[in-house]
Amino acid sequence: MLYGLLLIKKKLLFIPLIISLLAILYFILENYANINTSHFPLRTFAGYRVIEFFLGVLAGIFYKKIPFTIAYVFIICGLFLFFDSNLSEQTLLNFGLPSMLLVCGLAKIESVKKINIPAIFILLGDASYVIYLIHDPFLRDAILPLLKNSANLTIFNFSLLILLTIALGVLIHLYIEKPVMRYLNKKISFNNG
Repeated sequence: MLYGLLLIKKKLLFIPLIISLLAILYFILENYANINTSHFPLRTFAGYRVIEFFLGVLAGIFYKKIPFTIAYVFIICGLFLFFDSNLSEQTLLNFGLPSMLLVCGLAKIESVKKINIPAIFILLGDASYVIYLIHDPFLRDAILPLLKNSANLTIFNFSLLILLTIALGVLIHLYIEKPVMRYLNKKISFNNG
């Protein structure tokens, strides 16, 4: 909600910025200073997911500012961190930071060069947030418990369930998310105009 407010009031940037900085501080204290921060104020707001979100915000800000050649360095570093499992046991360093570098580098290249991306990948990218939101309640919480101790849970069937989850996410994106976003964009642009 706090990050969402930035879409309407950019002056509120200091609020999520403070929360992100707290999250980074708690992460450092817990993982590198061995200090238990569970009793700290605002601890519930500060987890590695918040830092990952903050890294995404940084990628969105800085990809326009980095030189084109640095984009390739970001991509190479991001891939190296992804595949170097010995680097760290921290999810943030194994996935969060590499994702930020990859997104930043690829977004820079896309902004400078015209890249022909197949329409199916554009659609999956547009629907990715909905797919992310529904995969836990649909796949993990609703379907998998029914098949947990079943002989029907084969790799083939599990793959079908993943495809079904993706298809459901795409349908929700096309017929719920996009119409709602169009409606909200009209309201916001009308109010700002």
